[in-house]
Amino acid sequence: FSDPGTTLVLVDGVEPSVTAATASADSTYKITDNIDFTLSFSELVNITGTPRLTINLDSGIVYADYVSGSGSSNIVFRYIVITNDLDTDGLFLNGTIDLNSGTIQSGNGNDSTLTFSQPSTSGLLIDGIEPIISSVTAPSDDAYMIGENLDFTVSFNDTVLVTGAPRLSIVLDSGIVYADYLSGSNSANLIFRYTVSNLENDINGIALNTTIDLNGATIKDSNANNATLTFSDPGTASIFVDGIQPSISSVTPAADQVYFIGQTVDFSVNFSENIDVSGSPRIMITLGSGTVYADYLSGTGTGSLIFRYTVSSLDNDTNGIVLNSPIDLNSGTILDSNSGNTAVLTYSVPNTSGIDIDGIIPAVSSVTPPSNDTYILGESIDFSLIYNDIVDVTGTPRLTLTLASGTVYADYLSGSGTNTINFRYTITTNDLDTDGISLGTSVDLNSGTLKDANLNDADTTFAVPSLVGVLVDAFIPSVSGITPPSNGTYKISDNVDFNVSFTEFIVVSLSLIHISEPTRLGMI
Repeated sequence: FSDPGTTLVLVDGVEPSVTAATASADSTYKITDNIDFTLSFSELVNITGTPRLTINLDSGIVYADYVSGSGSSNIVFRYIVITNDLDTDGLFLNGTIDLNSGTIQSGNGNDSTLTFSQPSTSGLLIDGIEPIISSVTAPSDDAYMIGENLDFTVSFNDTVLVTGAPRLSIVLDSGIVYADYLSGSNSANLIFRYTVSNLENDINGIALNTTIDLNGATIKDSNANNATLTFSDPGTASIFVDGIQPSISSVTPAADQVYFIGQTVDFSVNFSENIDVSGSPRIMITLGSGTVYADYLSGTGTGSLIFRYTVSSLDNDTNGIVLNSPIDLNSGTILDSNSGNTAVLTYSVPNTSGIDIDGIIPAVSSVTPPSNDTYILGESIDFSLIYNDIVDVTGTPRLTLTLASGTVYADYLSGSGTNTINFRYTITTNDLDTDGISLGTSVDLNSGTLKDANLNDADTTFAVPSLVGVLVDAFIPSVSGITPPSNGTYKISDNVDFNVSFTEFIVVSLSLIHISEPTRLGMI
């Protein structure tokens, strides 16, 4: 028969087949990593649906799904590692394509053969195990004060690597704070630390947010899998925070008045909570005469402390003392009774303009002695003590005078309320001093007082002036003996002489001396 013409009648009975299979490079693949397998076919093939390759892992069967290549001879299948996938000794690739309801056909519609020779996959390892937190260890139950550390240990089930500064979120009564990452990278235990700061407070037990805040950081295992960040609450109901520093709410000064030597000036310092005191804190006070201190006196364990200043000699302020803030610890401490937080020592300075200090002791600036002379019976010897301030006198202070005949006293005479105090001694019978009287170097108060207007005791000592010219003679001459004339008879114009001897030299102002009882001896 004649050739009907079959040049356009083609016959294709050849099935496409896989000529080669290649896999991704040997490595350990983590979560979200891609592992690609390329199957090279003997001719161009068309893909419908989602054929896949079966992979056996230690953790179970997974699939590399068709991703590209339809219309070509190289078909790519991809497996994406997901959480909990694991293979530590090399995955196993099944040598038969799973059509998974899809098709692989030549251009003429011939179905491809599905078997192929597996490439080596012993170096393809899978780590899809995310590190998880196995436990969190909280700090010991306690009340933590300013500057103290609260350390939390977060334990993972695998070694983790940390970059940046992840943190734990802590809820306090006063607000949210953070325990920042401190140490532990490249181990299974990470340390997070929160340090208590001023004004942070929690009296009901802190609350820990149960998810780590990465804060822009990373926590991964050695294969770069991100760690799971959630954990179980470790129990923090008995962990308290006291970051409140006791502060001074007010300072109550002593009453407005003038304080003199020996008097005390007390200041009450009131705190916001109870405090404990050690050592000798003090408040600095500025006087016109210089700096003094009110020392801690009492109040530890309460919310109010007493500081006391005792006026000393030479302390002086006439226009109001000035307190200085802050309190000077003077090597002591003022701490919160509950937490031990240091107290804030600055305070609002109270008005002390009405508190004046007079610690100036009136002193004798000079002594005015009696004039040089010989003082006789009934005459007065006066001394004036000149003070540098007005002095008030009570009682009968006196000056001690030493005469040759004994000790006598010049008693207070006048001058109270002035700066000149006068003393007087009146010469009495038998007082005698022929080489200058002696004066004691201080006033004998004799149960009296010498004080200034603010009741400061006056200084009673003074420099003794020269008294060598002040003499005393109140000693009465007496007859020590009479020598009569010789025995005999005396006629007219004869002298009858009597010699009268005195205890001292005398001056006779009378022309006649009468003998009240003449002695007649040897009369004829």
